[in-house]
Amino acid sequence: MKPIDQRLTIVTIGVSNLQKLTAFYEDNFGWKKTTSSSAAITFFHLNGIELALFNREELAKDASVSAEGRGFKGDRKSTRLNSSHLGIS
Repeated sequence: MKPIDQRLTIVTIGVSNLQKLTAFYEDNFGWKKTTSSSAAITFFHLNGIELALFNREELAKDASVSAEGRGFKGDRKSTRLNSSHLGIS
């Protein structure tokens, strides 16, 4: 059997204020929404991976879990930026 390619194609993050966080990435990082974005979800193309921002309550509903999740969930979202993006020389 041929193994399946190992790749990560999309990361979806549930957010409490979609418009505010979308504007944060656009205004501070210069990221552009993809044409697949809508009022309900924002997509950013990041070097072969799509970052999706989705309403937290709707994402929890889709996953059949409570949106009131508390505590450490066993994951961390982070990004590495070149120092030039931070205004550091």
